[in-house]
Amino acid sequence: MTRLVGPTEKGARFPAALATNTTLENSDRVWAAQTLAGAEGYEDEGARLLATFMADTNVDAFRRIYAAQSLAKMPGHAEEGTCFLATFAADGNPDHVRCSAAKALAEVGEHDEEAARLLAMLATDSTVWVNTRAYAAIALAEFGGHAERAARLLALVVTDPALDSYVRHEAEGALARLRFRTSRA
Repeated sequence: MTRLVGPTEKGARFPAALATNTTLENSDRVWAAQTLAGAEGYEDEGARLLATFMADTNVDAFRRIYAAQSLAKMPGHAEEGTCFLATFAADGNPDHVRCSAAKALAEVGEHDEEAARLLAMLATDSTVWVNTRAYAAIALAEFGGHAERAARLLALVVTDPALDSYVRHEAEGALARLRFRTSRA
């Protein structure tokens, strides 16, 4: 969560104005709401705006996930944000959205095992778009407790000729970071 250092009322008005400005891109508005939520004395207003973006079906899924993840990290709002992320990770949503929501769930520290199970399932399901499978494997490698499984999946991604080279390079980087972390443990 971004914290404003010594925010003043005047300083907090700027992110509040950005978050409510409908002429701006939703990504900028969600970022501004998240910044406002980190400003002392403006947490409630920021949380209200994040919850609004999270629930707004006119906002793209990834901005809604980011808003929910930011909300889930806030004291007093964790359950609301986490429930939304769990809903987005559930069956019935597109696989790439489920992957992003599961990664966000893992990052906020809730439902780790459920998120890991879903990421592993997405990474190995041949009916899932190949890039989503790769990103699911990369996401699984980013949080603890699943190093062996993540390494196996990343090794498959790195050698998959169906993937774009940039995705394979991202997987190589994730595999190298994973190996470094496990060698230091």
